[in-house]
Amino acid sequence: ERRLRDCRYPLKWTEIHLDAVSHNYRILREKMGPAVELMGVVKAEAYGHGAVEVARHLEKLGVDQLGVAIVEEGLELRGAGIKSPIVVLTGANSGEFGLVMEGGLIPVLHQMEMAEALNAFAQERKKKIPVHLKFNTGMNRLGFSLRELPSLLNWWREWKGLEVIGVMTHLACGDQPDHELTREQRRCFDFILREIEECGLKIRYAHLAASSAVLSGYGYGDRFNLVRSGLALYGESPFQKSATSLQCDQGRFISDGEILRGSFTAFKDMVYPRAKRRAQDDNPAQDDKLVQDDEGTAQGQDGKCGDSNDRQSAQYEKSYLLGLAMELRPVMEVKTRVLALQDVHAGESVSYGAAFRCERESRIAVLPFGYADGYCRAPKNCSVLLSGKQAPVVGNVCMDLMMVDVTEIGSIEVGDEAVLLGAQGPARISAGELAERFGTIPYDVLCRLSGRGIKSYMVESL
Repeated sequence: ERRLRDCRYPLKWTEIHLDAVSHNYRILREKMGPAVELMGVVKAEAYGHGAVEVARHLEKLGVDQLGVAIVEEGLELRGAGIKSPIVVLTGANSGEFGLVMEGGLIPVLHQMEMAEALNAFAQERKKKIPVHLKFNTGMNRLGFSLRELPSLLNWWREWKGLEVIGVMTHLACGDQPDHELTREQRRCFDFILREIEECGLKIRYAHLAASSAVLSGYGYGDRFNLVRSGLALYGESPFQKSATSLQCDQGRFISDGEILRGSFTAFKDMVYPRAKRRAQDDNPAQDDKLVQDDEGTAQGQDGKCGDSNDRQSAQYEKSYLLGLAMELRPVMEVKTRVLALQDVHAGESVSYGAAFRCERESRIAVLPFGYADGYCRAPKNCSVLLSGKQAPVVGNVCMDLMMVDVTEIGSIEVGDEAVLLGAQGPARISAGELAERFGTIPYDVLCRLSGRGIKSYMVESL
């Protein structure tokens, strides 16, 4: 009881270092150059960092745009007084159109029904809503397919309630610039942009680059004048040597089903002209020009989308090192305090299932942090930092508690600070390291670990 009374509040908390956000923002700006705009992605509570506070800070720094996943996230930012353009990356359904208009949000449209419904909604109110159009070039998640492109271009000319200010796609293997699918997606997106230009349609933004592309030095500049950055702003590398980050589908990737990986040229030369002809038959006033096979154009596409495999491999290795070791500074630290201490005899077990047994007389610290707080229930080779040293997690993690072995650390008291993510003295546990141990990716670690504790924001002068 005496030790419990001495335990200092709070028991668990997350420190958000906004000075690190400033630093990372300036690093990205320097890499991108003045001609490219930056969209700060603050969806999912800014990857667990707190959307409102991070958005306010980015706005002070001069961010060009903000990106959220759903309409509710955008409205929360507007309610907090955020004035920057806010792009809703998954679009909006018909019941949210009024909220989109009232909040001045910019939805990403990715299916024809959504586009037609929003256009009709805006026309009825004699308004014009700015939108981005998303194309599926291989991710096979959201986006207009190539087969829909001819009809979409025809509809685009007729929309009176929509202002298409940007077109975008999303790379499935963006952390691997030399991956075949990445090159294929870029060829496909280049083709889409040329078709738009040939139709005389004007756009303000074309974008495919996220944090991994920026750090790799590709996917921005020239026609690509907007970058969507989340993870790098939060100081973590998108380049992780984990199985998850390397698993890219080697099978079918064009949504139309019959088009296999590596056959975009065949699609362009055979399937797309037929789709375009059908669209033009529905609208005879349009020019009957079909896409022709142009070897010179195809060679130009390949040249624009990458260099030799050796140079691409070297570029990837360089970007990997940049992502891990360059000047990016982690923004989040997750901490707790020792709740109790137990002396456990050799041969006795710790936690549920008796999965761990002490091989020696052991000193076990109990921490008030569990899988309800986002920690992995059965971590492999995980540690926390106590007194600047690694304390291994032992036994199964409970809903609200976890146990760590502090036998080798020395004097540990109830109330001592324990770091689950971040630095303590010379030692550090990164999101990438935890992701490896959890069998996931850094994005997941950041989103899950900042749940029930309070957040403390460290601010520096701008």
